[in-house]
Amino acid sequence: MIGDGSLDSSKEIGGSRSTSVDGYVEIRKIDHTLTIDPAGGAWNGSTSKSQITVLEGTTKELDKPIRTGYQFTGWSTFGAGSRPTTTGIVMGNEDTTATANWTPAKVNYTVKHYTQNLDGTYSLADTDTHTANTDSNTAGPRKEYTGFNTPEEKSATIAVDGTTVIEYYYTRKSYTVSLTSGTGISGTSGGGRYTYGADVEVTATLKENTTQYTYGWSNWTSSEVENSSSQTYTFTMPASDVSLTANGTETVNAYRQIIQVRYENGDGSYTQYENVINADYNYGETVSWSRAQDETYEAGSITSYKVVGPQDTPVQVTIKRRKYQLTLEAGRGIANVEGSNTYRVGQSITITATPGRGYDFNNWTGTGVNGSSNNPYTFNMPTTEVRLTANSSPRNDTPYTVKHWKQTISASADGREEENEYNY
Repeated sequence: MIGDGSLDSSKEIGGSRSTSVDGYVEIRKIDHTLTIDPAGGAWNGSTSKSQITVLEGTTKELDKPIRTGYQFTGWSTFGAGSRPTTTGIVMGNEDTTATANWTPAKVNYTVKHYTQNLDGTYSLADTDTHTANTDSNTAGPRKEYTGFNTPEEKSATIAVDGTTVIEYYYTRKSYTVSLTSGTGISGTSGGGRYTYGADVEVTATLKENTTQYTYGWSNWTSSEVENSSSQTYTFTMPASDVSLTANGTETVNAYRQIIQVRYENGDGSYTQYENVINADYNYGETVSWSRAQDETYEAGSITSYKVVGPQDTPVQVTIKRRKYQLTLEAGRGIANVEGSNTYRVGQSITITATPGRGYDFNNWTGTGVNGSSNNPYTFNMPTTEVRLTANSSPRNDTPYTVKHWKQTISASADGREEENEYNY
């Protein structure tokens, strides 16, 4: 300091200007440059750094910067003595930079889900809106669609303007159709791999009919798709493997079998054939028929056989009449009897007895038929053996002659000579 009080010198002390005047020291604050750095945002409409002059030690209220997709969280200061406040900064004793601090804000992004069509193209199935932090690398949520493959996860950096779109493409799964041939089925077609939702056509082929079996269609059965009575069946492939069984019917063929029988009459002729069997028999069944012997007819039967197809002609059987013995005996005075033999039941028989000289036929007696005085005697052979005796009686008017002979000297060589003859 100069004694007359004039200004001696001046200097800065800690950023304030000091001036000595008249033996006193006057300390005055000075202005400093405040650089505003919006750090990716905008301050007062500018995205560049801005500079203003702020008096040391004063509080400078600053407008909030703005930044799309971010939230402003305050200022950071870089300069001795400077510090931030909730609404600005307190200027320190040197030039200072105020830098905006940001935290990412939650912004929307879109996830689109496309499912594959049967022709290989894709259709939009769903559009979802999600939120994530700005500029974060975010994986989009995927969906599960029945019958579709879930794609690999995709990530994207989330744009501040909400325009980020993540797209997923879901391809159709393929499944197996397995076919089984059931009763009466010779083969099937249509099995294999099919994509979900595709039209599947399966067909069953029936076995060829045989003389033993006739085959018919029944249905398709499955636990994964509906049953169907159509031999050619079309269904939509579900989201699973499918097992189908083709079912047919196997019917044993039946064939009409006719067995005819005729009977012998007593005179040796025959009755008309009549059906004793006229019925359907299944292939492989045994056909048999028989009748036991009775008093009139012999036993009868056919040779049993198995049905193996249509009958060409009816099986015919002839039943013969039984035969019994007729025995004739000549009683006293009977010279001869005729007619002994075996005869069929009901056969007309005529027997004859010839009496001897001096006898008259009397009657027939015996067993098997009634006696009779007829000669000849006609009757029908009964169902038993017959034994008859021809009986006669002597005549009381039978003439006879008595001759008397006497021996003479001139007799013939036999010593007799006829003399008289007398008839009685």
